[in-house]
Amino acid sequence: MANEYFVASLDEPITERRPVRVFALSSEEAIQRYLAEVYALDGGFRSWVLATDLAYSFLGHVCKGLKTPQRLKGSVCLAELKSFIEKYFRSAPALGALYRKYLETGDPSIVNEDIFVFIARNQTEGFLAIRSDEIQSL
Repeated sequence: MANEYFVASLDEPITERRPVRVFALSSEEAIQRYLAEVYALDGGFRSWVLATDLAYSFLGHVCKGLKTPQRLKGSVCLAELKSFIEKYFRSAPALGALYRKYLETGDPSIVNEDIFVFIARNQTEGFLAIRSDEIQSL
């Protein structure tokens, strides 16, 4: 039987990202539902995924091993990034190939919903799910 959870971001003020009530079998499932159905649709998250500035973006998050953050330029940089992207998308190589194609072309229409959901579901740090019956009532 599903339980009621409140899922919230630990990294953002509650006034900016309101908690969401989620029905799920576990706190992990509640967070995964939240990430796929709410967070993946967020404009700020989508901008972070599409940004090519390695200092602050999904790309920079994936490519932490690069020596200096820089803006994505040319095939030399893309060649360096390829192994990082392949590693991140190893459980979904077709999505990784689409993301690489986006980096090569700069066409954001290539980044489909499946890519946003895949990336969102892997961003579990910074979110908390609390069962509603564990929240103190006054």
